[in-house]
Amino acid sequence: SPTSISSGTCRLLDAAAQQRWVRADSPNPMTTPLPIPAGLQVMLADVCGGSESPSMARKVLAWKREQRGVVGADGDIPHWDVLKETNMHIAKLLQDLAKETIDAATLSTLPASEWPKTLADGSTSSSTQLLIELHQSFLTTRRQLKAMGDSAGVPIEPAEQTEICDATMQLPGVVAALVPGAGGYDAVACLYIDTEETKNGIGKLWSEWNKNGQIICPLAVQATHQGLQVHF
Repeated sequence: SPTSISSGTCRLLDAAAQQRWVRADSPNPMTTPLPIPAGLQVMLADVCGGSESPSMARKVLAWKREQRGVVGADGDIPHWDVLKETNMHIAKLLQDLAKETIDAATLSTLPASEWPKTLADGSTSSSTQLLIELHQSFLTTRRQLKAMGDSAGVPIEPAEQTEICDATMQLPGVVAALVPGAGGYDAVACLYIDTEETKNGIGKLWSEWNKNGQIICPLAVQATHQGLQVHF
């Protein structure tokens, strides 16, 4: 706990983090920085109805082992390997977007399906092109997760959640909506252009949702634009 860690220990942890976790010149870095770009934000919600996440994860891993036995050591596992590549691409897009300025005034007024129209006049906005690609990549992720769940007999993105996510992704300013974590019925997440109008639109849709007997409760949590921090 914070009260039981001495400042000396914190300094050691901080040094270790700088050396092994995030420094590009570390011989064995444990991770690389993945910031939420300025101009984007995350919203989460609880959905009435739970899922046994550990059980779901075990079933997916068992399915993966079976698929590995079918395709061999060097074969591509259906859906799994595409997901891995797509997730790595999403990470790269977020890193690239962190260097750009997002046109929030324009994009927050349009659903993502209409963002390409803003480039029809010959504009070559790097941030808009990256956001369009990010939106498409998240759609690929959703399709692959749903297909993998169907193949494994696990409701990673059940039909009820598909309906919620599809409706959310039609709102102006929404980059992506998906089922977080191991999937299932109990949560939904959304990446959106960080404006009050977009945030309120998502909150209104979720709080008024009354289909399939589901109750969606938006949570008062947000993504931070800082990573690991040490407080003394």
